[in-house]
Amino acid sequence: MQQFHHFLALVLPLIFLPLVTSAFAVDQYNKEGNTGLKLVAVVSGETQVVSGTNYRLILKATDETAPKTYQAIVWENDLLNKKLTSFEPFLG
Repeated sequence: MQQFHHFLALVLPLIFLPLVTSAFAVDQYNKEGNTGLKLVAVVSGETQVVSGTNYRLILKATDETAPKTYQAIVWENDLLNKKLTSFEPFLG
């Protein structure tokens, strides 16, 4: 049973971190642009370590019409200090 707990401790952050960071990106974009996007799905994500971590996320969000694909970049230097640095339609 202890091996299972170690497995969960390693795997759960990998599952939830992209989801939580994507939700943060959509919320910040909504605050900055006075929009009403809702996160539908996380398509993919990458990280880059640079005096903190940049998360490059491809996500689907909707404004009550058809979902659209966006690219968001979130910089984080600890769990409490995040900043949305880019949020734009993804054409790739």
